Amino acid sequence: MLPRERVIQVLKRESPDRIPIYGWVKINLEEEISKKFGSVENFEDKYEFDLARVYGKISPYSSEQIKEIQNENNGEIEPGTLLDFPLTDPNDMSKYEEIIEGIRYYKETKGRFVHVQTPGIFE
Repeated sequence: MLPRERVIQVLKRESPDRIPIYGWVKINLEEEISKKFGSVENFEDKYEFDLARVYGKISPYSSEQIKEIQNENNGEIEPGTLLDFPLTDPNDMSKYEEIIEGIRYYKETKGRFVHVQTPGIFE
């Protein structure tokens, strides 16, 4: 059974051949894991992760706008403040290239289920 199929079975409330494995380790433990395994990807392969998380660096606001708000408010941003700023174009496909490559890699090369996380107003 492919890792992706295993996760899909769980989402359908079916019983896979084993419980899917995943750990959100890259964000907090990349340095430590890389020292021992060479990379987080090597660690994920060794322990046969079934799910991969791909992070998009897409922002609904321009970085210049965010810096401007932070400078005006001692580094803090109140969500209501952002309501007055225009959003970036979500149809600009060049912004999605890294996400698309991540999905291809994990889904097609590794056979894993892919969860995509992109920043929004709460990120």
